[in-house]
Amino acid sequence: MVWTRIFPILVLLSLTPAYASDVRSAKMDIEEAHWVFERYYKTFGVYPESFAELIDKYRYVRHPDDPWGRKYRYSLERPPICNKEMPYYLWTLGSDDEIGGEGAAEDVANCRL
Repeated sequence: MVWTRIFPILVLLSLTPAYASDVRSAKMDIEEAHWVFERYYKTFGVYPESFAELIDKYRYVRHPDDPWGRKYRYSLERPPICNKEMPYYLWTLGSDDEIGGEGAAEDVANCRL
């Protein structure tokens, strides 16, 4: 009985493109990092200048890798992939590591979530 409810979900998950989980994972990483940056801001009154500062001052464990094995990018200045003002920017350029792209190459940034 339970199996008949779970089986269609498993089939749908198996049909989802593999890259979708990487893009979804990057979005979740950036959303989770948002709370770390907000806590830092509440503690120090400013956003960190770099991941190194976040790690040193706030004991953040490490500079995380995106799902494609590269470090997430962080800046207080707006990168070309963002068209709205934010207090800080955290992003990855997807599987191709180039601006633009779709599917696995989709750019994921806090300014786009």
